[in-house]
Amino acid sequence: MARPDTAGLAGRWSGDFIREAPPTIDWLIEQLFVRGGTTEVYAQTGMGKTWLALQIAAHVMEGTPLFGRFKVARPGPVVYCQAELDDSQLRFRLHTLAQQ
Repeated sequence: MARPDTAGLAGRWSGDFIREAPPTIDWLIEQLFVRGGTTEVYAQTGMGKTWLALQIAAHVMEGTPLFGRFKVARPGPVVYCQAELDDSQLRFRLHTLAQQ
């Protein structure tokens, strides 16, 4: 099994990271989601995971701040994959979000 790439980390202390300027992060939604990253949302049934995911997708497509606070760095298309809702349920939720 290959070891993860740790180049540049060997022999470094946490203080080194505090003193150095942090690397630039390519945000999708500032302070929340990194462009090209993977995010997993999980909770008990009925807690609003699907609504949250659809809200995030809508804000990324529109380029509007998520929750009025978190800036979308670069608006763009979204691919939303789900296996939970049938077509009518998904269309109902999308229509409901569009009315807000």
